[in-house]
This record gives sequence, C-alpha cells and structure tokens, in this order.
Amino acid sequence: MPHYLCGNETGDLYVPTYDWVSFLSESFRRFEGIKKFHCFIFEAGSTEMQVKEFSDSQGIKYDLRKRKAALPGLEDMPLVLLPPGLSAQRQWYLYNEIRDFASDDKQDLVCPLPSVPKA
Repeated sequence: MPHYLCGNETGDLYVPTYDWVSFLSESFRRFEGIKKFHCFIFEAGSTEMQVKEFSDSQGIKYDLRKRKAALPGLEDMPLVLLPPGLSAQRQWYLYNEIRDFASDDKQDLVCPLPSVPKA
C-alpha cells in the first residue's frame, strides 16, 4: 500500500482538512447516539434515513435536515482548517528528549532547534 504525505515540515499542505462540522451544521442536526446504530438506510430523493440498532431490529426514521434549511450546493465547500503547528513546549521536548533517537542526517528535519524561547 503506497504512503502519501499530507504535508511537510515547512507547513505546505498536500491534503487539505475541511471544517465539515461547521459547514454541515448550518443545514443538518447532530445525530445524538449514532454509535449505537449499525444499519443506516438512505433513499434517493428523501431527506429521511432509517436507522437500526441491528439488521433485524425495527427501523427508526430520522431526518437530519434542519427545518427549512437550505441545502449546500454541489459547488459549495467548507473552509480549510490549517494545522496549528507544535507548541513551544512540544518543540523543546522533541529537541531535548527525542532528537538523539533520530539519525544524524534527519535530526534537523524532525527535531530542529526551536525558533521560540522556552516557555
């Protein structure tokens, strides 16, 4: 199985992460207790779904859409979430405690000297 980088050490993102929670919360309700259900049935053209705890359980109809909420268009996308980066404390921990475990040619890549003062 091939491995793909999601980003690099300079902050470039190759695989963006989107804020789906905020984006979908404008039009849809949260489904409380979703983890107890194992069977979800959707029908084309309907905003309702049927959920079952087990495949042979009685189904429960549930509509995730908020009343009269406009559905997002196909061209609409949520905002990209930017990674916050490592805290100063974590950068210094990696530099002081983990750097010695990295090969000499990779130490400056994986555990560089932090550019922020110790907290």
